[in-house]
Amino acid sequence: MLSSAFKRQSLNPATLLAVWILVILLAMNLASPAGVYAAGIAAIVANTYTPFHFHRLLKRSRWLLLSVALIFLFMTPGVALISTFGAFAPSFDGVHAAIDQIGRLVLALALLALLLGHMDLNELVAGLRQLLVMLHLPGFDPDRAALRLSLTLRRLEQGSQRTEPQRWQSRFDIDTGIQKSPESISLRLYPFGTLDKLVIAMALIAFITIVVVAQIQPSGELVL
Repeated sequence: MLSSAFKRQSLNPATLLAVWILVILLAMNLASPAGVYAAGIAAIVANTYTPFHFHRLLKRSRWLLLSVALIFLFMTPGVALISTFGAFAPSFDGVHAAIDQIGRLVLALALLALLLGHMDLNELVAGLRQLLVMLHLPGFDPDRAALRLSLTLRRLEQGSQRTEPQRWQSRFDIDTGIQKSPESISLRLYPFGTLDKLVIAMALIAFITIVVVAQIQPSGELVL
């Protein structure tokens, strides 16, 4: 499987996370229709290799996807798609804008599903912590950020595994969440080897090259 291929390379989780962030930045700037095509390909790959994570992300984002579609359909000026509705009719430009934005969101969700399918919770948190440590952000505590992220992801995972319906009052019960949350977490420290440095260097070179080439385009978007 694709996930086993990643593990055989013994890449640091921080390396995978850094490459994923660069891919997300590039994917969000793809010009239409390349972005829609990329979203379709990513959705097929995510549905094949990580269907559980992809379907769960789509389900949790369904109202966001619907809201974005309605906003761009009815708030984008242009030639009316159905003239009988007058000023309340969606426009042709709105349809293109809605498809473009929905494609970007689906692409991001598909890439996130692939990331979650290749890394467990501890690897994800450890990778983010190591990235924050390498950035040396002043006044920012990587350990505290890793702890908060771990607690949040664990609560989300427990919520997705709950079979009994939850009363709406319990969602506001802060004391219950605090009692069940651990005060500390244990993270494995992964070595950062030569292969990790090589992969990050190649990813940065590719990212900078694509960005520089994209600046030549009049629209400033990545045209493939």
